[in-house]
Amino acid sequence: MTDGSGNYQFSNLAPGNYILIASSPNFAVQSAGAIVSSNTATSVNFTLVPNPSIISGVVTDTGGAAIPNASVQIFDANETILATAGTDAHGAYSIEIYLQVHFQFL
Repeated sequence: MTDGSGNYQFSNLAPGNYILIASSPNFAVQSAGAIVSSNTATSVNFTLVPNPSIISGVVTDTGGAAIPNASVQIFDANETILATAGTDAHGAYSIEIYLQVHFQFL
């Protein structure tokens, strides 16, 4: 377990090669190798990438019929395009989002 600042420590490890695995809910698992030597501190830092969130839906006309090949875009608060997807033959789309931002649907 890490402390409130994300720090961790393993004490009294025998010299040798180790594999460390960092995981946290809503983040991708990451692993790294470490070589531990006698009387030496070894540092291994991790930067975990958020798991994607998914925004999905169906684009239809006013009569409820699917609209294939429609474009769906996601913008941030500054109206910068973050992602674009096209609808399939059934009007469905799905976009994976890896950023923690606020979205605006236009």
